[in-house]
Amino acid sequence: MLNVAAATREIDDLLDRGASFRRLGGGFAFTEGPVWDAATASLLFGDIRFDGRYRWSEANGVELLARPNFIGNGMVFDHAGDLLVCEHVTSCVVRIRRNGDRHIVAYHYGGRYLNIPEPCVGAGPAVTRWPGLPRPSARAACTPRCGGSR
Repeated sequence: MLNVAAATREIDDLLDRGASFRRLGGGFAFTEGPVWDAATASLLFGDIRFDGRYRWSEANGVELLARPNFIGNGMVFDHAGDLLVCEHVTSCVVRIRRNGDRHIVAYHYGGRYLNIPEPCVGAGPAVTRWPGLPRPSARAACTPRCGGSR
């Protein structure tokens, strides 16, 4: 049984007090960024320590989608159905299309590089934001991966 203390009645109304947990897979070290993909009826998530992005579905169980995942953390689908991922290694927010194409969405703000963007948050059909305070200087390793202005 799920035991959660809700701060407000509105949150409490969202909870199913009779819900139970089900183990979907094992062998992970530090999972983050789960997002439900309604188009494929699957759950995407990352393992920070093993730097992989995975998909779980009822039909196929757990599958490795990407390694490296650049320590991809917060994930959300945008209005077009593309996956937005906050990457710690690159300090970028990237868009991953259904065909696998990867495009940089953001890597700086106000002339300064993002400081480990996380998590992505979606609101409505077309609004997405990603908190990440700029840092004083970018790591040299990030510059080649994040080149170009967006």
